[in-house]
Amino acid sequence: MYIDTHPLHHRQKIENVRACQGVIFYSSMELLTSQHQQILMGVLVAINLFSFCVMGYDKRKAMKRNDTKRTPEGVMFFLAITFGSIGIYTGMFIFRHKIRKWYFQLGIPLLMLQNAATLYLVWELLV
Repeated sequence: MYIDTHPLHHRQKIENVRACQGVIFYSSMELLTSQHQQILMGVLVAINLFSFCVMGYDKRKAMKRNDTKRTPEGVMFFLAITFGSIGIYTGMFIFRHKIRKWYFQLGIPLLMLQNAATLYLVWELLV
């Protein structure tokens, strides 16, 4: 077994490793901090927050049990399709709303997978 004890070789190897780490770090930071991706993340957070609030609003209307206009289930699925599935799913369990409906139990997690796959494909095309 050969042990490289020469200080020049060791120092060069350390500098090479540090240079590679620096390139990887700065290129990944460039990807994470680009303006387009910050806007995309902001839009996704806003859609999911709105979807979460819609679930809470509909639950409150459902608890009153009077003839007030409620949010149609189609609107909730539309919000889930438009990348708000995490907000809808979170709202389902936080507010305990629509958790007995089989099409919400099955459909919202499937839409979460669809949203993730679409975001992955868009990410691959843009990066």
